Amino acid sequence: MVNDFTAEALEALMKCSWPGNVRELRTAIEHAVVLSRGERIAWRDLPPSVRGGGSAGGAKLFQGKDLTLKAAENN
Repeated sequence: MVNDFTAEALEALMKCSWPGNVRELRTAIEHAVVLSRGERIAWRDLPPSVRGGGSAGGAKLFQGKDLTLKAAENN
């Protein structure tokens, strides 16, 4: 059960501009909870768009690329 964030994860979340507002933030956190390997959400658990510190528009990240699920998870 996830109940906290690492400092790095919180910093990455705060650096995002969140153009989709609270819905986009919620989606990013849900993504992190699913990928989390422990009780704390770590930086590696966040979506790639959040880890990069830019706009959280993850769909743009993979646009025009053929990726396997494994490759998308590792980005």
